[in-house]
This record gives sequence, structure tokens and C-alpha cells, in this order.
Amino acid sequence: MNKQPKILVVDDDQDILDGIQNLLKREYNITLASNGKTALEILKKESFNLILLDIMMPHMDGFQLAENIIKENIQTPFMFLSAKSHIESKVQGLKIGAEDYITKPFSKDELRLRIQKKLDLYDKLDLRNKRLALIHHNVLTPISVIHGNYELIIQTINKIEKNLTSNIISNNAYMFAKKDWEKLKKELDGILENLNEGVNLIIKQSKKFVESRVLSNSEIPILKRIIPINELIYQCVAISKPKKLLVKISDLPEENVYTDFEKINQVFLEILENSLIHNHQKEPEIQINAEIKNDHVYFTFTDNGPGIASEDIKHIFTEFWSGYDVSHHKQGEGIGLWICKRYLSLLNGEINVKENTPNAGTTIEVSLPLHHP
Repeated sequence: MNKQPKILVVDDDQDILDGIQNLLKREYNITLASNGKTALEILKKESFNLILLDIMMPHMDGFQLAENIIKENIQTPFMFLSAKSHIESKVQGLKIGAEDYITKPFSKDELRLRIQKKLDLYDKLDLRNKRLALIHHNVLTPISVIHGNYELIIQTINKIEKNLTSNIISNNAYMFAKKDWEKLKKELDGILENLNEGVNLIIKQSKKFVESRVLSNSEIPILKRIIPINELIYQCVAISKPKKLLVKISDLPEENVYTDFEKINQVFLEILENSLIHNHQKEPEIQINAEIKNDHVYFTFTDNGPGIASEDIKHIFTEFWSGYDVSHHKQGEGIGLWICKRYLSLLNGEINVKENTPNAGTTIEVSLPLHHP
């Protein structure tokens, strides 16, 4: 359940405070302050989604409070509530940084609508900023890998040159031992493989962000076809299995599903990659099972990883939430499992955490409706 947005209302008129609280308390978490000084102390301790503040108050008026909010670098949008209707006052408030200006007396509907529009705008801006931050993080990481391996190539080339120049036979001839060459070739092969993985990671991250953007703003085309369950699993594993992950597949039921292969492949790929990303075992593995219940097929993916922290389970299918493994410096993108949930909702399926045991692994369950001819 989503938390209610928090609004701080600042006014020296108790009737105004009580009226706004009674009007908005069902939709919002309302905190009241009867003067600017009290409001500033509250803002130093708590964060809010929006501040509504009166202009004419004793000790510290609304303009002074707004200036202090900015001075304290409190990143909360504010709107002025005031009986002042002069253009000069409105201009002053907007110059300070107010998001809007509501003149008293105002109607209940006007106040509600202004608040909702302002919060919606900031939700969109917050989502955009999170997207930009994630793009920066997830592109910078593979670029760092590429740059690091570029440095290794330079070092390896210098090593080859040093080896050659120390084994001069004549002016234009050098002796190079086969074992030395094989060692250097192995190093170069490893570096080139890392470079290739870095480039592929950038491509993959770009695709995910495009997909998340499309899923947020557009209707998604669904291209369903009849697929045998065993073909679905084996094809997806063949296409998507990470190299370092051992995948074990149990006997699969001889039934068909009517679904979009590309989207299900994306779902299974995300599950397989997540099982590897946070797995610290020397031999990471995942077991795939499938069983039929109530006209649905239930796929389970059980890994031998560290499990998910119990307080994190409710968040893992939320956009831009990402678990971070401090000891191994690994972090997901924060959108992969959200994309899975969105795709499956379009395909009348579901995804959830079926079982989770700390330090013993996690089981993710995906369900799809069966095809009946």
C-alpha cells in the first residue's frame, strides 16, 4: 500500500489549519504549524512532499520562512496561501521560489486540484531524475570496465614489446617463446571477452530503459503464439542463460501456453541474471520446475544464493528499487523485475516470491494460463 503524501500546513489562523486538515486528512498525511519558526524546526527533522504556507504571520512571515527553506537547502516545493491578492505580493512569492499562489478565500475543489496537480508534477520530475541517475550509474559501470580493460591491453602490448626487444636475433628478427605467446594470448582473450561483456551490458541497459519508458507511457503490442512448455523453457535458457550459471531443468509437463515468446524470454532472462548477480557461491545454480494447477502452468526458479532480506521482498517488483550488495559491490538496475511484472500482467500471468530462506536461496514463481484448443 502506497504511503500518503505528506503536507506541512503553516498558518497562524487555527480555523484555517483545522479546516485544511479536515478537508485533506483522508488523502494526505497532514502536519500543522502555527508560525514560521515552528515550521522551520519541523522541516529540519522531517521531509514533506509539499508545504502550504500563509504570508501574513507574526515573528517570521511566509516570505521569510520561504527564504529560510531555500537557505537550509530543504528540497520541498511550497505554495503560498494568502488573503493578499496584490500583484506585487504574488511576484515576490514567485521570485522567492513558490510553486503556486492560492488567494483566500479559496474553494475546497480548487485547493484539492492545485495540490494534486502539483504533487503529480513532482512525481513525474522525481521519476525522471531517478531514470537519469540510473542511466548514469548503469552506463558508467560498463564504461569503467571497458576503460580498465583498455589499460590492460596497453600494459599487455608493452609486455610483448619488452619481451621482443629482450630477445633480438638480428635487426629485423626477434625470438618469442611459444609458452610466452600462449600466456599473453590467454591474457588478451580474457581482456577482449571483458570488453565484449561491457559493450553488451551497455546495449542491454539501453534496451531496458527504452522498454521501461515504453511500458510507462504507451500500449505494448502483444504477439502471442502457441508454444509447448518444454520448448518455451529450453529455448529461453538456450538464448538467455548467463555463462557462469548452472541451470538444472526438471521434467516438464506436456502442455502448451498461448503467450508472447519475446516477452516471456525477457522475464526468464531477468530471473536468471538476478539469481547470478547476487549469488556468492563458487558454483551458482538455479533449478527450474513447472507444474499444472487450475488451468495455469506455474514455473519455479530456485537458486542457491543468499536469499532476499525479508524487509526487501515487498519492494523487489517496484520500479527503480534495487537491492545493493555492499560486500560485493553489486547492484541491479532497479527496473528489470518491474518490467517482468508489467509484461506478465499484460499476458494474464503473475510473478512473485514463493519461498525465501536467508543464506539458502530464493524461489521465484511465474504463472501463465494454459492454451486450450
